[in-house]
Amino acid sequence: MNAAEITDKLGLHSLRQRH
Repeated sequence: MNAAEITDKLGLHSLRQRH
């Protein structure tokens, strides 16, 4: 698992929770 992948997943989750 790369940091970029973790950030991408976290970002996606954040966007999903925000909406």
